[in-house]
This record gives sequence, structure tokens and C-alpha cells, in this order.
Amino acid sequence: MRGSARVRALQLLLAMLALAGGLFAWNAWKTGRDRAIALGEATPGQRAFFVALATRPDAANFYKGLEPAERRKMAENMARHPDAPEMTRLAVVLLGTLDEDARVSLAATLATIGPVQTKAVAAELKESGGFQRNAVFAALRAAGDGAVTEAAAQLAVPAARANAIAFLVERGRAAIPVAMPYLDHEDRDTRGAAADVLGKIRGPEAVEKLTTMYEEAPADERVAYLTALSSIADPRSEALLVKTLRDRSSPSELRSLAAIGLGRVGSPSAIRLLWAFQGESDLDLRLAVVSGLQTAGDEALSPGILSPFVLQVASGCRGPNSDRLIASALNSSLPSLALAAARAAVGRESSVEALRATWRRFDPDLHGDVVDAVCAALASTDSGLAELRILAASDHRAAAFAVRRLALVGLG
Repeated sequence: MRGSARVRALQLLLAMLALAGGLFAWNAWKTGRDRAIALGEATPGQRAFFVALATRPDAANFYKGLEPAERRKMAENMARHPDAPEMTRLAVVLLGTLDEDARVSLAATLATIGPVQTKAVAAELKESGGFQRNAVFAALRAAGDGAVTEAAAQLAVPAARANAIAFLVERGRAAIPVAMPYLDHEDRDTRGAAADVLGKIRGPEAVEKLTTMYEEAPADERVAYLTALSSIADPRSEALLVKTLRDRSSPSELRSLAAIGLGRVGSPSAIRLLWAFQGESDLDLRLAVVSGLQTAGDEALSPGILSPFVLQVASGCRGPNSDRLIASALNSSLPSLALAAARAAVGRESSVEALRATWRRFDPDLHGDVVDAVCAALASTDSGLAELRILAASDHRAAAFAVRRLALVGLG
């Protein structure tokens, strides 16, 4: 009995080995056949093979099993069948292999397919991989104006939404008429995506519609529409932005968006209102007011009472007004003003002389924060670095601050 059991076990083992050998031989034959089809002449059989491969789970492995020259050849062969929308999916799947060698060929294939299979290419905006995203964008560009319409349809697809927004914004004003209808979409996220596109493009055509939507939308949906209106910054929106900023019952996020939008509008009345909120206790809103005034630019600044808030605004502006205010504050004997001015002077060649005087005027034992901020500002410009070297070599009590700052920027 034991002998017959051993025989049966041996027979089973032999059968398994034979089966494994058969499977190996069949797989080798099948791979060879597939390779010949993929690299051969453009035939209906090759087209059918590529169409099937697009949905095969082993597509990437098959592709990686080819030699570099063969991968390029296969990509070129795929471009011979632009009538099959599946070629788009296959090209994107193969781009996911991150094959540097075949990337150019696969991208060229997509660009060839793009004008014919624009809808299929746009559907691939759902892919987030860098190679894939770049190739899909390039293919859509190659498709011309029709790509804008197809990309807009992807605003309604959650996985494709971010890339669809990016592509439409890239296309600029051509995207405005195709994005506008999606403001009426039944899905709130799609409406928000359309508003995002129109805001980033700064399309004034959308102002009236977005204003109505903002006024009629539930509270949790208003941010998207006010963000767009704030970005477009059309003078027609000023009244709404003013009303929102002044409404203390509105959420801080909405009031902050309004402040930034008013800075973009940049009218004298908008700037005056923003300055009126410089004492705001809400930190987020206060920062938004600063951002709004900085967006309005150097013209928003005028000679007047100096304060850390004014200098915070001036730090984000470039021009004669901000330079004068910062220089004036650097000459102040008040440590709080000198500190704010030094921080605002970062990156300003015009402030080097005033910074040097401030460095010498303040006692490092009493006001080390001021001296350190001055050194940081000097280190931010070429002429300031030259001055900092001189100060570091001096016998002044603050020389150690200059030496430390030079070490921090790798020049110690």
C-alpha cells in the first residue's frame, strides 16, 4: 500500500511538472506572438491586440518586458490606429511605467491621437502621475479649440476635476464661454469648479452670474463664489465686497476674501476702507487686510503715522512710498518701530544705509532683537552683505551679531 501511495505521489508530481512546463511554454509562445503583433505591421489584428491590451492587467508588465527600442516602436505603432479610443487609455497606462526612454514616443502618440480622440484624451485628466498629466495636457493642446469643451466636461468628474481646472485656466479666455454653463450644473462641487476656473482666468463675463449665485447660495457654498469674485476684482463687485467686509456677522473666511478682493479692485474708496480695519482683532482678517493693501501696491501707502501695521503692509510693497516709510521708521528711536522696519527692509538695496545707522544706534544688550533683524535684512542683499562684512570686522559691541548672521548664510 505504501508503495502504491508513493507511486501516486510521484505521478502527481510529474503531472504538476508537466502542467507547469506546458504553461511556461504556452506563456512563452503567447508572449512571443504578442510581441510580434505589437512590433509588426499596422493590421486589423494589431489594432485588435492594442484595444484588448488597454484593459489587460498585465499591459504594463508586457511593455516593460520589451527592449528599449521595441518600446519606442510599439508606441509609434499605436499612433497608427488613432480611430480607436482605447489607444488613449493604453498610452496613459504605459506612461505609468515611468519609462524615461519611451516617454517621448508615448507622448507623441497621444498628441497624434488627440485631435481624433479628444474626448477620450480629456477623460484621462483623471490621471495624477506627472508623465501622464504632462502628456495628456500636450495632447489636448494639440487637439485645438475642441479640447477646451471636452476638458470642461471633466469638471463634473471628481477624479479629473483638479487637472481639468488647471488645463482650462491655462487656456485662458477661450475657456470662459465653455465654463460658464457649468455654473448651472446640478452638482455643487461642479459649480464650484466652474467658479474656480472663471475666477482664476479673471473673466468679467461671470461677475453678474457669480454675484447672484453668491447672494442666493446656502452659507456653506458661498466661499467658492466669493473667491471667484475676489479674484476677478471687477469694479462692479466692490459694493458686495464692502458689504461683506463690514458685516461682522459674516464668517471670518468670507470677510477675509472680501478684504483681499478690495485690494485687487484697488479703488481709492476700497483702499480707505481697508485702512479702517487695521486695528481688527481677528488675526485672520487682519492678515487678509494686510494682503489686500499689499495687493493694491505702493500707491496704497502714503506719508502718515508710522506703526508696525503700516510697516507690515510696506514690507510687501515695492516703490518710493514703501521705501520712504521704511527708511523713516529705521530712524526711529522706538525699538518696536525699528524692529518692524528692519523686518520690512528685507530684500531692499535702498535701505542699506539706514540699516547700518540703526545697527549702530541700538544697544545689543538691550535690543538684541532689533540688531539681529537689521543683520538679517543686510544679509538679504548684495550691498547689504558687503556692509555686514565690514560691521563684523569692527570693534562694535554688536559685531558678534553680524558674524553670526554671516555664518548662517554660509559666509562666516
